Amino acid sequence: MKKIIEAVAFDMDGLMFDTEAVYWKSAAALLGRRGYEYTEELCNAIMGRPPRDCFELFKKTFSLPESWQELQRESEDFFLGFLGEGFSAMPGLFELLDFLELQDVPKCICTSSSLRVVTAVLQSSCFKIPEAENAIATSQSGCSSGCSGAKPTVSAHVSVGVSSFDFAGRFKFVLTAEDVVQGKPNPEIYLRAAEKMGVQLSKLLVLEDSVAGCLAADAAGAFPVIVLAEHNKNGNFQKAKLIANSLNDPKIKSCIAPTNFHN
Repeated sequence: MKKIIEAVAFDMDGLMFDTEAVYWKSAAALLGRRGYEYTEELCNAIMGRPPRDCFELFKKTFSLPESWQELQRESEDFFLGFLGEGFSAMPGLFELLDFLELQDVPKCICTSSSLRVVTAVLQSSCFKIPEAENAIATSQSGCSSGCSGAKPTVSAHVSVGVSSFDFAGRFKFVLTAEDVVQGKPNPEIYLRAAEKMGVQLSKLLVLEDSVAGCLAADAAGAFPVIVLAEHNKNGNFQKAKLIANSLNDPKIKSCIAPTNFHN
């Protein structure tokens, strides 16, 4: 029987890793030094969107004199500093990666983050493993540091090194904000992903945590799946084909291997 789903695209921030909390601290620091407060309303407005959209909104909301590029650079400087304090995988990440590899389903990352941020996250030595997933992650790494492996193409610009848990090496490619003209909720990034994967859009399952990402996947004609977490619990996900409680939700697996997966 031909697979219903032939490839899976992962968002990164808030979907694979709990870096939305790092973004919150970065934005709060950026605005705080100017005497402004970063609010939940503003966070929801920019979640999942590319840097230009985010910082243009900051400029408009607070009448900031800097260019959006200057604000992006400053915010990313904060982000990299806060990233060093540590961050974790979202629940179920390692189990789902294992499952997809057992099913021989190719994977990619499609993120609105910049190449600078993506490289820092995937190469970070400050990654914290949730206790329940420690054994799974360690078995996949094969060593405590410096593992080598196949290096996928990360955007059209460079290749990213493989971290000790080989996150990048487990994906066919990574698309970042620099790889598209129009970011999420525009469907461009998922149109490109399906083309690079060589699959029909209807057979591309997209894992997202933001409204913008869900809209992008739906507009592309892909199969959008929203994974719920604390930061997106109030989102309007009417365009999602499926809403999951974690990356290890059996409902996700049943979409990928409906004939041989049993809860």
